[in-house]
Amino acid sequence: MIRLGRLKKRAEFLAVAGTRRKWAQPGVIVQLRR
Repeated sequence: MIRLGRLKKRAEFLAVAGTRRKWAQPGVIVQLRR
């Protein structure tokens, strides 16, 4: 369970990082994370 949780968090982090690189707009990232 812990490994799955870490992988999910890491996947989300990578997704957000990739999004930040594309748009570079904090507002967009906040909306996606919700």
